[in-house]
Amino acid sequence: MAKVGDMLNIMNEIAPPELAEDWDNPGLLVGRADADVECMLLCVDATGAVVAEARELGAQLIISHHPLMFRATKHVRDDEPEGHVICELIRADMSLIAAHTNLDMAPGGVNDALAEAVGLTDAYAPAPLIRAGGLTGTLEDIARRVERALDTRALYYGPADAWIERAALCSGAGGSELMDAARCGAQLFITGELKHSEIILARQLGLCAICAGHFETERVVLSHLARGLQTRLDALQYKAKVFVSRAHPLM
Repeated sequence: MAKVGDMLNIMNEIAPPELAEDWDNPGLLVGRADADVECMLLCVDATGAVVAEARELGAQLIISHHPLMFRATKHVRDDEPEGHVICELIRADMSLIAAHTNLDMAPGGVNDALAEAVGLTDAYAPAPLIRAGGLTGTLEDIARRVERALDTRALYYGPADAWIERAALCSGAGGSELMDAARCGAQLFITGELKHSEIILARQLGLCAICAGHFETERVVLSHLARGLQTRLDALQYKAKVFVSRAHPLM
Protein backbone atom coordinates (compact mmCIF):
# COMPACT_ATOMS: atom_id res chain seq x y z
CA MET A 1 0.00 0.00 0.00
CA ALA A 2 1.19 3.51 -0.80
CA LYS A 3 2.32 5.72 2.06
CA VAL A 4 2.22 9.50 2.33
CA GLY A 5 6.03 9.40 2.11
CA ASP A 6 5.77 7.53 -1.21
CA MET A 7 3.48 10.23 -2.56
CA LEU A 8 5.86 12.93 -1.34
CA ASN A 9 8.73 11.21 -3.17
CA ILE A 10 6.67 10.97 -6.36
CA MET A 11 5.68 14.64 -6.12
CA ASN A 12 9.32 15.57 -5.57
CA GLU A 13 10.18 13.74 -8.81
CA ILE A 14 7.45 15.59 -10.71
CA ALA A 15 8.14 18.98 -9.11
CA PRO A 16 11.61 18.98 -7.50
CA PRO A 17 11.50 21.10 -4.32
CA GLU A 18 14.81 22.76 -5.22
CA LEU A 19 12.94 24.57 -8.02
CA ALA A 20 10.78 26.41 -5.48
CA GLU A 21 11.34 30.07 -4.68
CA ASP A 22 13.15 30.77 -1.39
CA TRP A 23 9.99 32.21 0.20
CA ASP A 24 7.86 29.22 -0.74
CA ASN A 25 6.77 26.33 1.51
CA PRO A 26 6.29 23.11 -0.48
CA GLY A 27 6.38 19.57 0.90
CA LEU A 28 4.55 17.65 3.63
CA LEU A 29 2.80 20.34 5.71
CA VAL A 30 0.37 18.33 7.82
CA GLY A 31 0.32 14.66 8.78
CA ARG A 32 2.91 11.93 8.80
CA ALA A 33 4.96 10.19 6.14
CA ASP A 34 4.15 6.64 7.32
CA ALA A 35 0.35 7.01 6.96
CA ASP A 36 -1.38 4.73 4.44
CA VAL A 37 -2.92 6.24 1.30
CA GLU A 38 -5.73 4.56 -0.63
CA CYS A 39 -7.34 7.74 -1.95
CA MET A 40 -6.11 11.29 -2.51
CA LEU A 41 -7.61 14.58 -3.65
CA LEU A 42 -5.86 17.25 -5.73
CA CYS A 43 -6.74 20.93 -5.39
CA VAL A 44 -5.42 24.46 -5.86
CA ASP A 45 -6.29 25.62 -2.32
CA ALA A 46 -6.77 23.43 0.76
CA THR A 47 -9.95 25.03 2.08
CA GLY A 48 -12.53 23.70 4.50
CA ALA A 49 -14.72 22.76 1.52
CA VAL A 50 -11.88 20.70 0.05
CA VAL A 51 -11.32 18.89 3.37
CA ALA A 52 -15.05 18.10 3.50
CA GLU A 53 -14.91 16.81 -0.08
CA ALA A 54 -11.90 14.66 0.81
CA ARG A 55 -13.79 13.23 3.81
CA GLU A 56 -16.69 12.24 1.56
CA LEU A 57 -14.28 10.45 -0.78
CA GLY A 58 -12.57 8.69 2.11
CA ALA A 59 -9.26 10.32 1.16
CA GLN A 60 -6.25 10.14 3.45
CA LEU A 61 -4.22 12.75 1.56
CA ILE A 62 -4.77 16.14 -0.04
CA ILE A 63 -2.21 17.49 -2.52
CA SER A 64 -2.63 21.25 -2.95
CA HIS A 65 -0.92 23.75 -5.21
CA HIS A 66 -0.90 26.60 -2.70
CA PRO A 67 0.70 25.86 0.68
CA LEU A 68 -1.76 26.24 3.54
CA MET A 69 0.98 27.86 5.66
CA PHE A 70 3.35 30.38 4.05
CA ARG A 71 4.76 32.22 7.04
CA ALA A 72 5.85 30.98 10.46
CA THR A 73 2.75 29.70 12.25
CA LYS A 74 2.84 30.85 15.88
CA HIS A 75 -0.43 29.22 16.89
CA VAL A 76 -3.09 26.88 15.51
CA ARG A 77 -6.59 27.92 16.62
CA ASP A 78 -9.79 26.23 15.57
CA ASP A 79 -11.60 29.59 15.60
CA GLU A 80 -9.33 31.09 12.91
CA PRO A 81 -9.56 30.23 9.19
CA GLU A 82 -6.12 28.70 8.66
CA GLY A 83 -6.10 27.03 12.06
CA HIS A 84 -9.56 25.57 11.46
CA VAL A 85 -8.43 23.84 8.27
CA ILE A 86 -5.36 22.46 10.05
CA CYS A 87 -7.56 21.19 12.89
CA GLU A 88 -9.99 19.63 10.40
CA LEU A 89 -7.11 17.80 8.71
CA ILE A 90 -5.85 16.51 12.05
CA ARG A 91 -9.35 15.45 13.16
CA ALA A 92 -9.75 13.53 9.89
CA ASP A 93 -6.29 11.94 10.25
CA MET A 94 -5.54 13.43 6.83
CA SER A 95 -2.17 14.56 5.47
CA LEU A 96 -1.44 17.59 3.29
CA ILE A 97 1.30 17.96 0.67
CA ALA A 98 1.86 21.20 -1.29
CA ALA A 99 3.72 21.80 -4.55
CA HIS A 100 3.71 25.49 -5.46
CA THR A 101 6.37 27.41 -7.40
CA ASN A 102 8.25 24.14 -7.95
CA LEU A 103 5.18 22.85 -9.82
CA ASP A 104 4.86 26.18 -11.65
CA MET A 105 8.39 25.83 -13.01
CA ALA A 106 8.59 22.07 -13.54
CA PRO A 107 8.40 20.61 -17.06
CA GLY A 108 4.81 19.52 -17.55
CA GLY A 109 3.75 21.68 -14.59
CA VAL A 110 1.31 24.55 -14.23
CA ASN A 111 2.71 26.90 -16.86
CA ASP A 112 3.12 24.15 -19.44
CA ALA A 113 -0.47 23.05 -18.80
CA LEU A 114 -1.65 26.66 -19.20
CA ALA A 115 0.35 27.09 -22.42
CA GLU A 116 -1.28 23.97 -23.85
CA ALA A 117 -4.75 25.07 -22.76
CA VAL A 118 -4.59 28.51 -24.41
CA GLY A 119 -2.99 27.17 -27.60
CA LEU A 120 0.51 28.64 -27.34
CA THR A 121 2.61 27.22 -30.19
CA ASP A 122 6.32 26.35 -30.06
CA ALA A 123 6.25 27.12 -26.34
CA TYR A 124 9.53 27.59 -24.51
CA ALA A 125 10.70 29.02 -21.17
CA PRO A 126 12.57 32.34 -21.51
CA ALA A 127 12.56 32.52 -17.69
CA PRO A 128 11.70 29.84 -15.11
CA LEU A 129 8.16 31.08 -14.43
CA ILE A 130 7.27 32.07 -18.01
CA ARG A 131 6.23 30.23 -21.14
CA ALA A 132 6.34 32.09 -24.46
CA GLY A 133 5.38 31.21 -28.01
CA GLY A 134 3.07 31.92 -30.91
CA LEU A 135 -0.52 33.03 -30.45
CA THR A 136 -2.25 34.79 -33.33
CA GLY A 137 -5.33 37.02 -33.39
CA THR A 138 -6.69 40.29 -32.11
CA LEU A 139 -6.47 40.96 -28.38
CA GLU A 140 -10.24 40.68 -28.00
CA ASP A 141 -10.40 37.44 -29.98
CA ILE A 142 -7.61 35.86 -27.94
CA ALA A 143 -9.30 36.96 -24.70
CA ARG A 144 -12.51 35.22 -25.76
CA ARG A 145 -10.54 32.06 -26.69
CA VAL A 146 -8.83 32.09 -23.29
CA GLU A 147 -12.24 32.39 -21.61
CA ARG A 148 -13.51 29.33 -23.45
CA ALA A 149 -10.34 27.33 -22.82
CA LEU A 150 -10.31 28.04 -19.07
CA ASP A 151 -14.08 28.30 -18.49
CA THR A 152 -13.66 31.74 -16.99
CA ARG A 153 -14.29 35.44 -17.52
CA ALA A 154 -11.22 37.40 -18.55
CA LEU A 155 -10.28 41.09 -18.48
CA TYR A 156 -8.04 42.45 -21.20
CA TYR A 157 -5.94 45.61 -21.27
CA GLY A 158 -4.96 47.25 -24.54
CA PRO A 159 -6.72 48.04 -27.83
CA ALA A 160 -9.34 45.39 -28.63
CA ASP A 161 -8.13 45.22 -32.24
CA ALA A 162 -4.41 45.02 -31.38
CA TRP A 163 -2.90 42.29 -33.57
CA ILE A 164 -0.98 39.68 -31.60
CA GLU A 165 1.48 37.11 -32.90
CA ARG A 166 3.72 36.45 -29.86
CA ALA A 167 2.56 35.90 -26.28
CA ALA A 168 4.03 35.05 -22.91
CA LEU A 169 2.20 33.70 -19.90
CA CYS A 170 2.56 33.04 -16.19
CA SER A 171 -0.11 31.31 -14.12
CA GLY A 172 -1.49 32.90 -10.95
CA ALA A 173 -0.16 36.35 -10.07
CA GLY A 174 2.40 37.05 -12.78
CA GLY A 175 3.22 40.72 -12.27
CA SER A 176 6.81 40.00 -11.25
CA GLU A 177 7.43 38.43 -14.66
CA LEU A 178 6.44 41.41 -16.84
CA MET A 179 9.99 42.54 -17.59
CA ASP A 180 11.01 39.06 -18.75
CA ALA A 181 7.86 38.83 -20.86
CA ALA A 182 8.75 42.09 -22.61
CA ARG A 183 12.39 41.03 -23.09
CA CYS A 184 11.41 37.86 -24.93
CA GLY A 185 9.52 39.85 -27.57
CA ALA A 186 5.98 39.10 -26.45
CA GLN A 187 3.18 41.46 -27.47
CA LEU A 188 0.72 39.95 -25.00
CA PHE A 189 1.04 38.74 -21.41
CA ILE A 190 -1.52 36.24 -20.09
CA THR A 191 -1.77 35.69 -16.36
CA GLY A 192 -4.27 35.18 -13.58
CA GLU A 193 -4.16 38.61 -11.96
CA LEU A 194 -2.24 41.90 -12.02
CA LYS A 195 -2.15 44.85 -9.64
CA HIS A 196 -3.16 48.26 -10.99
CA SER A 197 0.49 49.38 -11.02
CA GLU A 198 1.47 46.20 -12.87
CA ILE A 199 -1.14 46.79 -15.56
CA ILE A 200 0.29 50.28 -16.06
CA LEU A 201 3.80 48.81 -16.27
CA ALA A 202 2.63 46.28 -18.85
CA ARG A 203 1.21 49.01 -21.06
CA GLN A 204 4.37 51.12 -20.62
CA LEU A 205 6.38 48.10 -21.78
CA GLY A 206 4.20 47.84 -24.88
CA LEU A 207 2.45 44.71 -23.66
CA CYS A 208 -1.24 44.00 -23.89
CA ALA A 209 -2.47 41.89 -20.99
CA ILE A 210 -5.17 39.34 -20.24
CA CYS A 211 -6.11 38.51 -16.64
CA ALA A 212 -8.05 35.25 -16.59
CA GLY A 213 -8.27 34.51 -12.86
CA HIS A 214 -5.65 33.24 -10.41
CA PHE A 215 -7.52 30.01 -9.66
CA GLU A 216 -8.54 29.41 -13.27
CA THR A 217 -5.01 29.74 -14.67
CA GLU A 218 -3.72 27.22 -12.12
CA ARG A 219 -6.44 24.57 -11.94
CA VAL A 220 -5.54 23.52 -15.50
CA VAL A 221 -2.65 21.50 -14.08
CA LEU A 222 -4.80 19.31 -11.82
CA SER A 223 -6.08 16.92 -14.49
CA HIS A 224 -2.55 16.58 -15.93
CA LEU A 225 -1.16 15.91 -12.47
CA ALA A 226 -3.90 13.40 -11.67
CA ARG A 227 -3.14 11.38 -14.80
CA GLY A 228 0.59 11.48 -14.11
CA LEU A 229 0.18 10.36 -10.50
CA GLN A 230 -2.28 7.59 -11.39
CA THR A 231 0.06 6.26 -14.08
CA ARG A 232 2.96 6.13 -11.61
CA LEU A 233 0.85 4.52 -8.91
CA ASP A 234 -0.44 1.86 -11.30
CA ALA A 235 3.10 1.14 -12.51
CA LEU A 236 4.19 0.65 -8.89
CA GLN A 237 1.11 -1.54 -8.31
CA TYR A 238 -0.18 0.69 -5.54
CA LYS A 239 -3.94 0.40 -5.07
CA ALA A 240 -4.54 4.12 -4.67
CA LYS A 241 -6.95 6.40 -6.52
CA VAL A 242 -6.44 10.04 -7.48
CA PHE A 243 -9.32 12.53 -7.68
CA VAL A 244 -9.51 16.21 -8.65
CA SER A 245 -11.45 18.57 -6.39
CA ARG A 246 -14.57 20.21 -7.76
CA ALA A 247 -14.57 22.92 -5.09
CA HIS A 248 -13.98 26.57 -6.05
CA PRO A 249 -12.35 28.63 -3.27
CA LEU A 250 -14.32 31.76 -4.16
CA MET A 251 -17.76 30.17 -4.49
